[in-house]
Amino acid sequence: MELTECRRFGNSNCATTIRIGSLAIVQRFLSLSDLPMTLAFEHIGSTSIHAMAAVPTIDIVAGVRKLNEVTDAVIESLIAAGWEHRPDIDAMIPNRRFLHKPPGPEHRTSRTHHLHIVEHGAAEWRDPILFRDFLNQHPEMAREYDYRRGFVPLIAPITSVSALRP
Repeated sequence: MELTECRRFGNSNCATTIRIGSLAIVQRFLSLSDLPMTLAFEHIGSTSIHAMAAVPTIDIVAGVRKLNEVTDAVIESLIAAGWEHRPDIDAMIPNRRFLHKPPGPEHRTSRTHHLHIVEHGAAEWRDPILFRDFLNQHPEMAREYDYRRGFVPLIAPITSVSALRP
């Protein structure tokens, strides 16, 4: 999978770019009809960085023309599609609408997906994409970042449960 390759497809309201690594994620959990004003989706966060340990939460950023197009009616349609709106996080982190997808009973986490809706081209759009691309191009920096955030890699692979016992 080449990070620079993109696929384009459209609906009556927009042409949307989705990175190949994110296409299946977006199609499975988010429909363009849920966010018709979206110009592009990107997969960001630790699950999008090859050399890092990942938490079990997939981060998706949706770039819209103007954030004020994401009306209460749009948020309600996302809620109806299974997303949970977090206005407390909207208030803490400016210039975005934040939702997450609560897990089903098959997951051992409090949420499986984060959706960050931001203005396409703004710093809130560019910065996480540039950070992801930088870390994917510099795996040694990704491992260093991983280490600093508290994920220490195993020195050798564990081949059995007994290897974990003291």
